[in-house]
Amino acid sequence: MDESFATMDDLNYLREHLPAYADYADQDARHLVDKQVRATMGEALSVLRVRLATLDRVLAERLDDRIFACEFGDQEGIRAIDHIAYPTGIPTSIHAADRAIVALAGQAATITAAALPGYLDAIAAAFAARRHAIDALTSSA
Repeated sequence: MDESFATMDDLNYLREHLPAYADYADQDARHLVDKQVRATMGEALSVLRVRLATLDRVLAERLDDRIFACEFGDQEGIRAIDHIAYPTGIPTSIHAADRAIVALAGQAATITAAALPGYLDAIAAAFAARRHAIDALTSSA
């Protein structure tokens, strides 16, 4: 994720949409924020799944797989950031990645069955971008 894209507005957005947003200040917070972001998406997708109860089998399975994926953290990614010290504050790339996921979760209420495949692709890409942001931090640490 491009550092120039992320701004302090990302953190403000996260705090507005996840009032208990833990941020990344320490190891416990890093684990909690991962759970918060995944839970936000998982809950939104679960509501979407109920609303779109008559999906064809393939699309329903894809949605169910994404819901299931939200139940488990990226343990490799979380372990990677556990020991990084941020001398000048939390890198904005992490906030931008979290914001993208939370913003996508906010769109779930309006997603139609026809739009679902692209939406699921966007969610997968957002989680991949989050992991990329984490990997970029750990490779530069």
